[in-house]
Amino acid sequence: MQELWSGLTVNHVRVIAFEVAEASGGEHLLNTEKKCASKKGWTNFKQPYGLTLESLKTCQHRSHDYFYKLTDTMVKLNIQHKPEDHVWNVDETGIMHVVDPGKNYGERGETMTLVGSICANGTWIPPFIIFNGARWNAGFKYSSPSVTERLDNKELFIIWFKFFLACTTGSPRPILVLMDAHGSHITPDVIELVR
Repeated sequence: MQELWSGLTVNHVRVIAFEVAEASGGEHLLNTEKKCASKKGWTNFKQPYGLTLESLKTCQHRSHDYFYKLTDTMVKLNIQHKPEDHVWNVDETGIMHVVDPGKNYGERGETMTLVGSICANGTWIPPFIIFNGARWNAGFKYSSPSVTERLDNKELFIIWFKFFLACTTGSPRPILVLMDAHGSHITPDVIELVR
């Protein structure tokens, strides 16, 4: 599924289903031990919607629909006439950091994740850097939050998203944030933050 169109894997969808069920506060039959919907639950979910590998492949060929949906969203938000001040793009990338001064750049070092965010008008916020482990180099910090404990992707995304909202307080509202559909980006906590 991820390679075809949405960025979400079946496991992400199963976990998101559990989180939404838990956040709703009602009773549910999802696995509280594994904290996700079962494989059978996924099968029962996709059958009524006709989700098959073939149907997902046809979605890939309709990528132009994305731009129609984007335009519709911009019209609904009334930002279609001046989108450059309202549209932000967010993406993450891995960066190799060579820890050992004896190594050259061709040798494998430590990987860290950089989350970058830029507005269509060229405005940007400081990058959010996630180190693998507890190594912290104060030289990398410039108006960015620092966290020393190990967190999962969802917790890190919430920290980054709060940082993003704080950095964009001067930006005209509403803000349209374009990002991939990683499972950590779709949680009840994130939905509460954007309301």
